[in-house]
Formats: sequence, structure tokens, C-alpha cells
Amino acid sequence: MFELFASVTLTRDLPESGREAGEGGAVVEIYEDGAAYEVEFFDGAGETIALVLVPAEALRLTTDADRAARGPGRVAAE
Repeated sequence: MFELFASVTLTRDLPESGREAGEGGAVVEIYEDGAAYEVEFFDGAGETIALVLVPAEALRLTTDADRAARGPGRVAAE
């Protein structure tokens, strides 16, 4: 289970929302005791680009390796 404002990374594509595996965001709401999460995704300027309901199995905690792979300007909510 992820906590509010946790930095998370998608583990698979979510084509219905246009989000791709590897994108990072922040948990802003928890549903059904952690079965799903509302995740806020940001652009390089820190502006919200999407709020997406994501099932728990499509998320993992963000690591330093994720941050490095995204590079500057693609690091969300950190």
C-alpha cells in the first residue's frame, strides 16, 4: 500500500489515459483500502498534466534509478 504523496512509477502502460510505463507521479488519493490510487502526473515545469485512477498492481515506489532515467525536467513530484 502506498501512502498519500508517495512518489510512484507506472509499471505498465495505461493507454486509456495516455500514460506509459516508467512515468512517475504522486499519490493524491487512496481508494478501496489501497486497491487503486489517484495519481497526479506533472510536466517538467511542475504543472499537472493528468490525474489518473491507477490500480495498485500498476504502480511501484519510485527509485533513484527511475529519477535518473527520466532526467531533468521529467521528474515528477519530487
